[in-house]
Amino acid sequence: MSFFDVSADKKRTIEVVAYDPKWPELFEVEAKLVKQALGSNCIVVHHIGSTAVPEPIQVKSFGRF
Repeated sequence: MSFFDVSADKKRTIEVVAYDPKWPELFEVEAKLVKQALGSNCIVVHHIGSTAVPEPIQVKSFGRF
């Protein structure tokens, strides 16, 4: 089975949790492993997404609704 297998018989749970201050440190550990695995093929690894932001992002609406 690949990571992208979306078979109907497989259930996945998504859990929304509060920001964890350990996430930046955990990212650094994972980034180091990725860099080691890719060697000179890896230029940079960026930490993006909700786990990279310590403050909640406020959703703002623009325009008329």
